[in-house]
Amino acid sequence: HNNSAQQLEGTYLFPLPRGATVSQFSMTMFGKMVRGEVIEAEQAREIYRSIVSRKRDPGLLEYMGSGLFRARVFPIMPHDDLTIRITYQQVVPEDEGTLEFRYPLATDRLNGGTPVSSVVVDVKVESSDEIKAVFSPTHSVEITRDGDNKASASMERKGQRQANDYLLYVGRRAGAVGLSVQSHQPVASEGTFMAVITPRTRVAKEQRQPKDVIYVLDTSGSMEEAGKMVQAQKALVHGLRTLGSEDRFGVIGFASAVRPFRDQLLAANKETVGAAVKWVRELSPRGGTNISDALKQALAMRADKDRLFLVVFLTDGKPTMGEKNADLIVKGLEGNTKGARIFTFGVGYDLDVNLLDRIAEVSGGARDYVMPEEDIEIVTSRFFRKVSSPVLQDVSVEFGDGVYDVYPRKLPALFAGSQVVVFGRYRAAGDRVLRLKGTLAGKAVVHEYETTFRKTEDADYLPRLWAHRKIGYLLDEIRLHGQTKELVDEIIKLATKHAIVTPYTAGLVVEESELQGRNLRDIVADARRRADRSSGRRG
Repeated sequence: HNNSAQQLEGTYLFPLPRGATVSQFSMTMFGKMVRGEVIEAEQAREIYRSIVSRKRDPGLLEYMGSGLFRARVFPIMPHDDLTIRITYQQVVPEDEGTLEFRYPLATDRLNGGTPVSSVVVDVKVESSDEIKAVFSPTHSVEITRDGDNKASASMERKGQRQANDYLLYVGRRAGAVGLSVQSHQPVASEGTFMAVITPRTRVAKEQRQPKDVIYVLDTSGSMEEAGKMVQAQKALVHGLRTLGSEDRFGVIGFASAVRPFRDQLLAANKETVGAAVKWVRELSPRGGTNISDALKQALAMRADKDRLFLVVFLTDGKPTMGEKNADLIVKGLEGNTKGARIFTFGVGYDLDVNLLDRIAEVSGGARDYVMPEEDIEIVTSRFFRKVSSPVLQDVSVEFGDGVYDVYPRKLPALFAGSQVVVFGRYRAAGDRVLRLKGTLAGKAVVHEYETTFRKTEDADYLPRLWAHRKIGYLLDEIRLHGQTKELVDEIIKLATKHAIVTPYTAGLVVEESELQGRNLRDIVADARRRADRSSGRRG
């Protein structure tokens, strides 16, 4: 809304949830909703600037990094409204049969705490499994049930600050299926599949694999803000108390320098765990953040290559001492984790989420986050329950012939209640046997699942989600190994074909009459034809 007497340009910042991809960007134009197209970023900016200079109606959607998108629209007429519509898709994470939906509603850190005139969130849930519970730990919502498999959660707030993201949990009856597949293959085209691997069985106490766990706690001055240190200490104490009698552990505190509780691993018993809890509670935040040296010290504590080795890394995730370049920190871990699985646990809003995600990914671990206002017990209990129950290590999946471009390239370890989502492409529909392979306690394990890759128009969202995963892989290659023309060209081809906003592409909404002789549809069509020719209609 423009409450001034002049026409203005508007800027809207929208932080997408992790793993989400924008599929549509639209805005009101001359009283109607006009859908945008995705083209090369610099070309989109040039067209946007040329139209704004003539005070006509364009809209531009750009990727700003770390999941943040920026929409710029012009003009918003005096004392008038302009509507922006962003449609996105994501795979909602699931943990032990509970889905977690997070909508990025917190705006205080973006608008200085200004109250928002009206916020309405209406969530509709449909599940093939029975829905057991629907609840929000962050907002007061009205829950409506429609039988066993449908529910809705509604919320409306007026004139209030939006300090928290909207978080909704959906508990489902856990089935016995550990791997499920969705597929999409139009006529005369190759197919796309999504395989969701979800171990739902708890590991019995007598079957637990002995493990060595190093807890690494950020004690830098930045952890003092917003109660982050207290949250991290509570999380670590909870983790120490989940250790089994067969486990060994170490604790490291780090700020500008690295300080271990002991120089070697300790057997987990009442005395050692109690002493470690007391030491953790006495830590106070001060100094810089030396993430690189802390990780090196943790990895150096490995004493037995035959035992499962886990590193739990709790931080607000912004390196300020030692090696500060995130790309070099991650590159230094490649091939040097000594078989360790690094689990990153981020605390607070000012996280370097990209760094923590990449540390976990490169080591085959996992990551989780807690915001200042969230219930630390809910998040930490789930996180450490996951870490304490390994189901399968050194994981791989055999999909059979004709499957290619599978992401992620390297699968993480599986823990009880965790979830791994795999995307790929296939050439021929038909029945298949998928083999999930790995090791547990040093022994080879194989699980077989019968499934069908279908020839169907259903699930037409899968190609875009697959392309988003592949683009993420290509962007990581650029971050880790440097930008090349071939990588950038491939990202642009994928992004323009599947309408995905990236650092190299942007969404543009214009009236064709305002293109000064240039036809936006022709520009987009040319870009997509180039993408088709380059991929041989395979991607």
